[in-house]
Amino acid sequence: MTIYRLLEDEFERRGIDGKECMKKNICETAMTFLEDEGLVGELLHLLFTPRKSDTPLDSEYLQALEFGREYHDCSRIYKSCLPGQGILDQISKII
Repeated sequence: MTIYRLLEDEFERRGIDGKECMKKNICETAMTFLEDEGLVGELLHLLFTPRKSDTPLDSEYLQALEFGREYHDCSRIYKSCLPGQGILDQISKII
């Protein structure tokens, strides 16, 4: 099970569309320069930047990465992940 699936499951336990919010997080991370935010930013960048590898990775995650890199409106694309529900939204409340 991938880390993405674990996070999706946690979203689902909270009544949130897990897959949609993971894709939105990946999309938003791809268009944000988190590396400038220190260690936390680096960790978030690593976590939310899917990479092709030997293990099968859902193509939807890679597409979300491309949408972000092309500066598409992630909130419009992933509408069922409401504002405030994503991991980046939660972290920005803490930081």
